Amino acid sequence: MAPTSPMPFSLLRPDDDALSSREKAVVQTQRVFCLLGAVLVFLTGLLSTQIHPEATALYWGRFVIAGGLVGLVVGSFTWRFVRHTHSTWIKGVLYLLMGWYALQVVQNGLGGARDTGLLVVCAILPMVAAIGAKSAGPILRFLSIGAVVSIGSLALGPIPPAEALTLGIGIVTIMLMEGVAAIAHLSMRGRLHEKNEQWQSLLDNLQEAVVISKDREVEYANARAADLFGASTTDALQDYSVSALVAEEEEESPQSLDAIDGFTSSEPFEHRTSGLDGKERIVQSQSVPVQRHGEDAALTIVHDITDQRTAQNQLQRRAELERLIVEISTGFIDTPLENLDESIENALGKIGSFVEADRSYVFLYDGDPENAPLSEVTTTNTHEWCARGVRSEKESLQKTPCSELPWWTEQMCGGEPVIVPSVANLPKEAAAVQETLEAQDVQSLVALPMTQDQRLIGFVGFDAVTSGDEWDPETITVLRVFSDAVTNALHRKKVGTRLQETKNFYREVLDQLPIKLGIFDTDAQCRYINPEGISDPERRDWVRGKTYDQYCDHYDLAPELGRRRDEAIRTAVRERRTVRIEETVEADDGPQHYVRFYKPVRGAEGDVRSVVGCGLDITSRVQSEERLRAAKEAAETAQAEAEKANQMKSALLANMSHEVRTPLTTIIGFAEAIEAKASALNLPDSCSLAKHAHLIETGGQRLMKTLEGILNLSRLEAGQMGFSSTEIDLSEKTKEVADELRSRASEEHVGLQVHAEGAPVWSEADRGGVEIVVRNLLSNAIKYTGDDGKVWVRVRRGAGHAVLEVEDTGIGMEPEVAEKLFEPFRQASEGFARQYEGTGIGLAVTKKAVEQMDGSIEVKTEKGMGSRFIVRLPRPSASPHPSSQKLSLAE
Repeated sequence: MAPTSPMPFSLLRPDDDALSSREKAVVQTQRVFCLLGAVLVFLTGLLSTQIHPEATALYWGRFVIAGGLVGLVVGSFTWRFVRHTHSTWIKGVLYLLMGWYALQVVQNGLGGARDTGLLVVCAILPMVAAIGAKSAGPILRFLSIGAVVSIGSLALGPIPPAEALTLGIGIVTIMLMEGVAAIAHLSMRGRLHEKNEQWQSLLDNLQEAVVISKDREVEYANARAADLFGASTTDALQDYSVSALVAEEEEESPQSLDAIDGFTSSEPFEHRTSGLDGKERIVQSQSVPVQRHGEDAALTIVHDITDQRTAQNQLQRRAELERLIVEISTGFIDTPLENLDESIENALGKIGSFVEADRSYVFLYDGDPENAPLSEVTTTNTHEWCARGVRSEKESLQKTPCSELPWWTEQMCGGEPVIVPSVANLPKEAAAVQETLEAQDVQSLVALPMTQDQRLIGFVGFDAVTSGDEWDPETITVLRVFSDAVTNALHRKKVGTRLQETKNFYREVLDQLPIKLGIFDTDAQCRYINPEGISDPERRDWVRGKTYDQYCDHYDLAPELGRRRDEAIRTAVRERRTVRIEETVEADDGPQHYVRFYKPVRGAEGDVRSVVGCGLDITSRVQSEERLRAAKEAAETAQAEAEKANQMKSALLANMSHEVRTPLTTIIGFAEAIEAKASALNLPDSCSLAKHAHLIETGGQRLMKTLEGILNLSRLEAGQMGFSSTEIDLSEKTKEVADELRSRASEEHVGLQVHAEGAPVWSEADRGGVEIVVRNLLSNAIKYTGDDGKVWVRVRRGAGHAVLEVEDTGIGMEPEVAEKLFEPFRQASEGFARQYEGTGIGLAVTKKAVEQMDGSIEVKTEKGMGSRFIVRLPRPSASPHPSSQKLSLAE
């Protein structure tokens, strides 16, 4: 920058940094006086010649003096030595000028303009000599020399003594007065200089920049101002136009750096300045009018607020960015799931534009980049925004294997923002990343990891394509908030999608349920009802948000029906319990019966949120109950008849026991007597008396067994056997019965073997009942086992039971026959063609006896391979006492 429109005489001001401002001002003033003196010397000579042509004109002297003055000015511009000793040179020239006038007087005497000129020289030259003087000594010496020279010229010249005396006294008087004035001036100037030095020191040491300007030109600037405006020294700003220090866009401002309105202080105002170093700064300046060197000037205090405004702008920018992110985050919450992807891309555009990025995007990982092999993990660009003129990269960045960009994946797994100020300066290990980014014209970028439940799921990034950006920490901190907002939005989408799928699934399930189902709020208003509840879709849509009462009123249904249902729902809410109601609805095919349940649904804090109602068609059940009721009445009638028949049967059995057993016993007894008597008479073989008597006895005994079997079965069915539980050695009892039947087995040529453990096998049973069971099973086994057959009887301990097994090698039977074997009057062979005699009630009696002793019986059989009956009787709760063992053994 160069000074513009210089002030008058400003060109005569020396540009020498080695000189102080005061010294520069002295040199500048002396240059002015030298030029004026040269002109005056030349003009006064011409004037003197015109007035006194007869006087000797020392033209050479005038030219020498005038040339010396001009040469001194030129020399001060050319030589530094002359500038720094300018006052001394001035004094020398002044001495020459004084000597020249003295020669004029000596040569021509007084008269005309010479006497006046001499007085003027004596009056003016000391004043010129006083310029720049620091003390009275040089001035007094100049005055003394001047007085001696002037008086000497008067004495030597052709001047009358009286006139010379008068003029000499005048010269001395002038010299004395100038001396006194010079001393007073120097004293006052010293005090002013001291004040000025104090004021200057104050300005120099101010922390604020201070500029003093006159006619919009800088005359003074302190060190802070030089630093503010980029100047190397304070003097570098001097003579510069104030307008040159104001930024171009501020030049039309109604206020300028030194604005003074009517010699009053200006109001503080803020504007931009342009320094000598080319840097622009934001300042606040205020100007006040001052006097400098007797002239009006402006003192301007300039406060650098660049950092403050920068900080404020950054805060404002951050606040605006935070507000924008809050707005975006709130928008994510209110955005429907189907519009969430579009909303995320719009948000990327807003944030990307705000931070002056050229491309912003979201990448999601498919897999776990932190734990899984990178070859199994890919990353996909799911959302993208690009500034105008920047090409999209989304389509080319799908399913990119993380193994191709290991450095980038490692940085993302670190969990901190990845800042790349310059893609060109990426490390060697990021060569693949650098190649990818350079292919996309990316110059710098910042990427922020997205984590969900402490797991890396992706990242949000911002690229600078057209020019490199500097990503400041404050912006990155706020961008992390945006990254979290995008993460939450994507998580909401994922959860919402799953929730919607689940909701749709359950809605489909509810829609297809074969029961009437509805969901109601706490005011009994319908929120959902399935097609089974209301089949008509139009009615189903209408009833949402309505009560049953409104529904029945709208569709002309029984009002009592709607009121009862609404009251049941409200009762469920009020009393927090399931409410059950039954109702009957008249239909075209007859009355329909329903039962309805209304169950309150509670929240986490126990408050009722809604009510679930379901209705079941119980028409079939009601009809079944009516049929069951009729059947029950019929069964009760039949039971009464059966009890009556049972009483008749009991009477019959009692009569049989008395009326049949007594004569039958007599018959058997007489048959035995007749047979014994006939055997004793030694009757001939042709006599059949003994044989017939034996047949009568055998038939009677068979009939007696049949009668006893029927009576036992009847008593067992009626619970009249009177079984009592006691501790029985099953092994011992089995041996007793087997010994009794061993002779019969021998007669049938059947081998009978008993296998029992050495120690007693105790059971909790009835002694008589055990004998019936063992005898019937052994008798059947012997009867149905052919010649040379085998019958095994085994007694052992089981898990909580005493076990009796009877196995034979007899005829066996088919499985379907075995299922009915324990029914009364059932045999392996039945009908007139049966092979074996018997009534078929033995096994029925056996099963009844086992069951009444809390045991069980089963059969395993196969046709032609024999049968095996297994009986399990309960064991005693505690081991029998030794005394009871001895008693049983004794028996």
